[in-house]
Amino acid sequence: MDEKAELGIYTVIVFFTLLASAFLLKASGIITINLITFSDLDSWLALLFSTNLVLLALVFPIPLAIISALTHFKEKMEVFAVALIGAIPAATISLAVFGISFEKILLAIFFLAGLVVLIEVSFMKKKELKTLVTFRTAAHSAKSAGIIMAIGLLFAAGSIAYANNDANVKIFGEKVMELTFNQKQGTQDLTGALADSLIANQKQTVGAIMQSDQFTRLTEKTDPDVQAFVLSMNGLRDQINSPQTRQKVIDEMRKQQASGSGSQPITFEFLRRQSPMIGLMADYLWLINTFGILSLAMFVLNLFISNLAGAYAALIRRAIEATGSGEKDE
Repeated sequence: MDEKAELGIYTVIVFFTLLASAFLLKASGIITINLITFSDLDSWLALLFSTNLVLLALVFPIPLAIISALTHFKEKMEVFAVALIGAIPAATISLAVFGISFEKILLAIFFLAGLVVLIEVSFMKKKELKTLVTFRTAAHSAKSAGIIMAIGLLFAAGSIAYANNDANVKIFGEKVMELTFNQKQGTQDLTGALADSLIANQKQTVGAIMQSDQFTRLTEKTDPDVQAFVLSMNGLRDQINSPQTRQKVIDEMRKQQASGSGSQPITFEFLRRQSPMIGLMADYLWLINTFGILSLAMFVLNLFISNLAGAYAALIRRAIEATGSGEKDE
């Protein structure tokens, strides 16, 4: 086969597989997903094994494998030509179809930069490795390229999450309220944590009073009224520390929430004020969500995409050598 025609075929395959990957990435919704709402194992498994995400993990390694495999047969400029001539039109069409935005342009730029890293690392690693050269070269270079692409994902997902933080906090608040007052087995931990927070505030108040110099002096008095007050404070401290008080607080919170009565309605904003941890999560929900998406992407990259790229590259190299269209590395 003519060498230009051969490179053209590789370029077309790279183009279509990258375009398909872009559509699958969009369809998966992984960049804009609110991971904080995934509260059980079933929801996480449903996400990880969703059709679009599984297909993305199977399709995306193909162009990476082709590009890496070609480094064993072609000159560097030829490999760059196949990669960029296939990738740039795919990125351009994706932007045109999905709409141009700062986040999408950022993803495209870091993706193209990742392909450059893929090629450079492949040419370097194929000379260093002695065993399973093709597989390990593609797997290692895919991981290196993935790190660069992940930086773009970090900024893009962070920008989207920050812009949508108010809406995501509202969803998060609804989830917290649902978990807090859900009576089902296994969903009572959050209610208990909130009760502990309320009791801790009471403990802090009583403790501050009893540790003060004024109270210490009162304990030395013999006046019956003063001694009664000291005994009542000791009793209050013991009562606050008792499991019965904790359960009473939990029951009262649920009763108040169910009836909607009480001087202080229990809302998500109330929980944010009472629980520093919930307040902190709500304030930085966009950042938590961003790093959650990044962690998920790196998990898929390291466990699936890089190894599949290595396996695909080994098969592609065998196919190229079997057809006699490429010369083996020395």
